[in-house]
Amino acid sequence: MKTSVLSIAIGCLFRFTLSAAETAPEAITITAPDGIKILKLESGQPRLYDSKPLRVIEKVAENLAGWQFTSIPQRIVISYQIRVNKTGVIYAFGCGSSRKPPTREQVLGDDASRWVPDADAIEGKNVAVCFRRNVTAGETIALQSFELQLAAESIAVAGTLADASPVAATASGSGAEKTDADPPHRKFSRGRGRTRLNGRWRRWIERFQATSIKTLHCCARICWTKRRKNRQPARPLTNWASNFAMT
Repeated sequence: MKTSVLSIAIGCLFRFTLSAAETAPEAITITAPDGIKILKLESGQPRLYDSKPLRVIEKVAENLAGWQFTSIPQRIVISYQIRVNKTGVIYAFGCGSSRKPPTREQVLGDDASRWVPDADAIEGKNVAVCFRRNVTAGETIALQSFELQLAAESIAVAGTLADASPVAATASGSGAEKTDADPPHRKFSRGRGRTRLNGRWRRWIERFQATSIKTLHCCARICWTKRRKNRQPARPLTNWASNFAMT
């Protein structure tokens, strides 16, 4: 009897432990724009999942094995609202290709002093920066920057913010001035099922078309003038009539 009661108690305790583990909160809960994906942090995972060629995670430190990260579209200024559920460490990395990597202040804004550079933790093509921060449960953090990504022991998504800003937008939390991390001007953009020329490229095409039309018009006038000069006069009708009468 005592053995059966003890086995039942152990079974109940085991089930309670499993249920508590299943309902335990993730390390952080984020609110971010639509389109982000939460993936396992390991080599080969797509970092910018819509880029061509595909940008992937190339190297991850051993102490980050089993962690998760945010996989995002390319060429966006993205915002995060982070709520910390467990005391630990989080990482912020990415920020696009740049000859001169942006500073902590440009990427992390007013919270930059609490982040530490850790370039060897997460590596990949166009990963310009990688920062680490110690966090405590109950903290809330707001971040915004170009192609910014997060990594943590586990990540949950609570909701969505407004759509991510286009490339031309600047991140208020990462400095108002344009930085070297900003992407180059794109020649084309897509909208409503068609490809459109942007800014200066459209103006160049319009100037070329106007110049081409003027050039063709001038050539046509020159050819018409030469043709008129070289045209021979018609024979008089009287000569034709006299020749007909003689026959």
